[in-house]
Amino acid sequence: MNASTMFPSKYLAGVDFEDEDRILTITSLDEEEIDDKEKGKILKYIIWFKEEDKSLILNKTNVNNLIGLFGPETDDWVNQRVYVGASEVDFQGKTTMAVRIRIKKPKPIESKKRPPVADEDVFADD
Repeated sequence: MNASTMFPSKYLAGVDFEDEDRILTITSLDEEEIDDKEKGKILKYIIWFKEEDKSLILNKTNVNNLIGLFGPETDDWVNQRVYVGASEVDFQGKTTMAVRIRIKKPKPIESKKRPPVADEDVFADD
């Protein structure tokens, strides 16, 4: 058991993506007050995904990746699919796992339309 799973967070963390990258669909972007150990309560932007119950606190790296993928208008990010995974990063002098929105776009979802039915009666006896 990973000890960091003993105290669940309401926000996504690197431990949530240790096994592999996942494709997630952005549903909304909000502002939320976050408790910061050093600064007290601060306002941060968070992003929600259709496939997750937890939100992701956005940092500059992930925002820049989203801008690179979909442009600077945050309304254009909604309903977009992204690869999300964990990466090793240096944070306050320690190596840790951080959540990263990847700069590669997932392939579009192919519609599963049935082929058209011929006009002739396929069940008619010849």
